[in-house]
Amino acid sequence: MEKGSKTGGIWYWNCYPGARVDSDAPIYQLFDKDIWEDYSFIHRYPDWKELRHYFDYLESKLSIAAHTKFDCTVTGARFDESSRKWKVECADGTSVVCRWFVPAIGFAAKSYIPPYKGLDAFKGEIHHTAVCSLVL
Repeated sequence: MEKGSKTGGIWYWNCYPGARVDSDAPIYQLFDKDIWEDYSFIHRYPDWKELRHYFDYLESKLSIAAHTKFDCTVTGARFDESSRKWKVECADGTSVVCRWFVPAIGFAAKSYIPPYKGLDAFKGEIHHTAVCSLVL
């Protein structure tokens, strides 16, 4: 299950001008020879567009979307000892039972805009790590 509309996790959301990783590109690559032997990042510290290109490449190799429910917000998860499986519940009322549950919630995915004095009167463009673009 994925809150975004495409593969990429936090990099689906981090698409503001200048968004770029702060780690060498190999940190973002899956450690699987079938994946990395025919893919190379252009930049040592890729921007969000290059990361999205990589996630599209992963999709073509692994068919991730076929096994992912997108635009789905997880609201709860419970481990059932008797079945040794997780029951994961979503905001749309659906649920799924699964063997593994990896909550990759990301610290920068939640939008918080501090109540700065005068912000409501600002007429320019504002960018936030959790929102692709925000114009007041």
